[in-house]
Amino acid sequence: MAFDISHFGLSSDTLPEGRNALFVNTVQTIRENQTGIRRMPGTAIANAATGEILHTPLEGETIIPDKLKNLEVFIHTGMTWTH
Repeated sequence: MAFDISHFGLSSDTLPEGRNALFVNTVQTIRENQTGIRRMPGTAIANAATGEILHTPLEGETIIPDKLKNLEVFIHTGMTWTH
């Protein structure tokens, strides 16, 4: 079963070519801006009151696109992704 992107106002005809176009365009549509994949290190989700770091997302210019590509393959084919 393929992922239906039409409810985001997108179609395969309107997506730019390249890696992660589906996810980048979905986020750009929701946020109504031209944001891309995070490239700056140091992002963390923390408790505002205590400063305790609760989660540190993946970092690295190739890690995030690779994981998104794995997700895209899984969504479209149901195949198991690589680690």
